[in-house]
Amino acid sequence: EIAKYDSEDVVKKFANKYKFEAVILRPPQVYGKDSKEFLNMINLIKKGIFPLPKGAGSLPLIHVEDLAEIIVKVLNNEEKMDSLTIILPCEKSYLYSEIESIVK
Repeated sequence: EIAKYDSEDVVKKFANKYKFEAVILRPPQVYGKDSKEFLNMINLIKKGIFPLPKGAGSLPLIHVEDLAEIIVKVLNNEEKMDSLTIILPCEKSYLYSEIESIVK
């Protein structure tokens, strides 16, 4: 997380210095048909191994196609975006217990 914030800070400083607008998109966990990491997590859960912390935590998710749609909308509406806006798209934040129930 620190590296992400540092990177965003670099973008903000560069945008301010050179007087241009920047939009930072910080998506949650992205999943889709070819998402190896996400599929590995699903396969582990099916085997009875839960790779996420047990308890009341949650995992915010967005499908890769939904994220691509958001990116296109941002690019097509750049004149309406405020400089340095950070957008956190998320279709739903699933409780860990929900993820386990859905997969099993």
